[in-house]
Amino acid sequence: ENLTSEQEKLYTTSYSTSDGKVTVFAGAKADVSVTNTAKVGSLEITKDVVDTLTNQGTNADEAFTMTVAIGGMKNGATLSYKVGDKMCYTTNNTITLKNGETAVFSNLPSGVTYSVVENLTTEQQSYYDAKYDTNWSGTIEAEQTKTTTITNTRKYGKLTITKVLQDKNGNELSANSGETFVFTVKNLEDNSSMQVVIAPQVNSSVTLTNLPIGKYIVEEDVSWSYKYNAVNASVEVEVTTTAEEQLADKAFGANPLTVGTTNNVTISNGQATITNKAKDDKWLKSDAYVENIFTAITNSAN
Repeated sequence: ENLTSEQEKLYTTSYSTSDGKVTVFAGAKADVSVTNTAKVGSLEITKDVVDTLTNQGTNADEAFTMTVAIGGMKNGATLSYKVGDKMCYTTNNTITLKNGETAVFSNLPSGVTYSVVENLTTEQQSYYDAKYDTNWSGTIEAEQTKTTTITNTRKYGKLTITKVLQDKNGNELSANSGETFVFTVKNLEDNSSMQVVIAPQVNSSVTLTNLPIGKYIVEEDVSWSYKYNAVNASVEVEVTTTAEEQLADKAFGANPLTVGTTNNVTISNGQATITNKAKDDKWLKSDAYVENIFTAITNSAN
């Protein structure tokens, strides 16, 4: 068979005899068949989830959903693929992968177009950034395997704790030398916590960096203080990415956090301000003193 150059790109040719030749004897009949088999390609999609702070993957059981569009596939058509040794099927062009898994689509027609787009949930958008390589869309030629990886990177944020001291009338005070204040910062997602000490005379605020995205409680230890009453000893804080990072990330379109008050706990975005007001007490301070003056009394004899 003489295939054209275009046909050779699309098909392989096989014969029922080893070389396509047959010997015909007088009065006999000889048969030979020619088979053209379409050449196919494949697509491999890998999910990679990383934590740049720990240089490790994250939750191994967390699933990520992607839409795989194959050119020429009718809506509702069944699309088969393998993840490891498991054969999977989808009728809505969506697949689910966990960290480290690869979906393999085989026997795709030569010249077919494709695209792969991840569908992060609202919660996943808060925790992960998504990056695509250049093969997220394209054309698969005969006997070609296209590989693409979608990488999700764990996001981190900052939390600034500010200490404010006031007199009994609400006017701002300066801290005494050596005066320190202790805070507990608790992650409401995993209940982990840390202690933070602020010395206002040195720096009235402390910024914690590389905090996992999520909600935190910042609570001051006020049990020891005889000088101050806590105006707000506990603050709930939402640690998110910065506004600049949110705007730069087209995939997420994150909305600004709504600041409000719930159960007398202020919800703020990466900022926690703890205020103490001086008590109206009668305690003697270190600068209090009294001057005693004694006058000698003489006793004159009669």
